[in-house]
Amino acid sequence: MEPLTDRDGCLPTVEKSDEGIVQLLKDLRDETSLLIRQEVQLAKTEVGEKLAVIARNSAYLGVGGLLAYTGVIVLALAATAGLFAGLRAMSVPELTSVWLAPLVIGLVIAIIGGILVLKAIRTITTQQPVPKKTVESVKDHARWLKRRAGGATT
Repeated sequence: MEPLTDRDGCLPTVEKSDEGIVQLLKDLRDETSLLIRQEVQLAKTEVGEKLAVIARNSAYLGVGGLLAYTGVIVLALAATAGLFAGLRAMSVPELTSVWLAPLVIGLVIAIIGGILVLKAIRTITTQQPVPKKTVESVKDHARWLKRRAGGATT
């Protein structure tokens, strides 16, 4: 196969400035490819970290709730019996002590439980799976690429 030649039979030549632009475009392509791979890896890492925090706190919420529920039942029975005995010692009629003791203990437990549930929900809802660092980094790199591409074409 013969090399391509122009009308005069000479091989075409590439200007030095054309080689520089070609090299710049190759470098831009390579750096852009590397940048995209790095951004994808950063996004995976950041999302993974956030999901791990959410999963861990969800597990804490579930296990803690189950253990607290079991413990609260036993403690509530003991506290109710103690309060009942205390009310009887203060000469509160037995009929009143029977319903008042569990009511007081139940209210205290419900308030504590509500506070703990609200704290767990607040912690979970403040975790956003959006990779903010990655989004900002991609925006910065896009601006940098625009500036660099603009400089290469001028």
